[in-house]
Amino acid sequence: MCIRDRYSPSYPSLAKDAAFSPSMVYTKRDILEITSQAKRYFIKIVPEIDTPSHTRAIGLHEPLRKLLTCFDTRRTVEIKGYGRVRGGPPEGVLDPTMNETYAFMKNALKDVFGYFNWDMVHLGGDEVLEECWDSKKSIKKFMDDNGIRDYKELLGYYIERLRKVVKDINPSKKTIQWITPHESKVKYGEDQILQYWGNSKNLKDVYTRFPKNKVIMSPNDYAYLDCGYESPYGRNCWCGEFKTWAHMYRFEPTDFGIPKENILGGEVCAWAEVMNNDNLENKLWPRSAAYAAAFWEQRRPEVPDLVSLATALNSFSHILKSRGIRTSPITGEYCERATKECFSKYP
Repeated sequence: MCIRDRYSPSYPSLAKDAAFSPSMVYTKRDILEITSQAKRYFIKIVPEIDTPSHTRAIGLHEPLRKLLTCFDTRRTVEIKGYGRVRGGPPEGVLDPTMNETYAFMKNALKDVFGYFNWDMVHLGGDEVLEECWDSKKSIKKFMDDNGIRDYKELLGYYIERLRKVVKDINPSKKTIQWITPHESKVKYGEDQILQYWGNSKNLKDVYTRFPKNKVIMSPNDYAYLDCGYESPYGRNCWCGEFKTWAHMYRFEPTDFGIPKENILGGEVCAWAEVMNNDNLENKLWPRSAAYAAAFWEQRRPEVPDLVSLATALNSFSHILKSRGIRTSPITGEYCERATKECFSKYP
């Protein structure tokens, strides 16, 4: 998220330097409108400030560039039948050993908390490119001087120090972190909420490793809406086949040995590499409602009732359309009209 310059008191030129265009920012009025509407419907808007990776935009503001490693480093991409292309954008990972990094994050988070006064903030923490930290001698020296054995421990150092920054600003604020088996070696505080985005088969390992933490379930084999589409380079998506509404509804949160009291909820993920205002709503709806139903409902039969599900999703789609929200059809016109005939279990 970019907050327009005059509304970001700590870094008044950051949004202007980092945004793709002046129109691709959130103004204070935009945020107030969104949060006010959310409160009317008892919805929390949880901002995510994803660090230390995915942060190159920070370095586009020249005074902050020194905080970044790999600012100009690219990962090239092989496209079958076309060869290798340069890819983009370049990488960017914050240096976790610099005090200036935490000073910047404290100021930025103070600004964000001024707009979002709910009790949670998402701090990201995923997909850290270890080669970026490996490329800087001062980081290696810091690790040697402080007994940090590998980059997983260094990530844990960053996450813990950033959590303390949040607590210094607001002691009651809860923090959320992304986690996969790759990050499972990181030590998280028991009060941190872990959002799992790996394959569902490894969900149980999260509880084994972190039995006291609350979990948000976003396994990529059920909850990732960009699966089945193309990558930004015309290749197949990394996360496999399209996740249909019927498949998403089959997800059972209690199947993975995690107690109900530890399951905070689930979230679908709609990443924006090949998504914009023209296709966002169609990718979201009505599939997302099927995943939500998997959490709202009591444990369903081994073979769920497709007639009821299809009927509910079709009805929900019509409600969305009546409010000007675009949706994708879940079936053809015939089966939408004759749902029971089409989706009744065959003897």
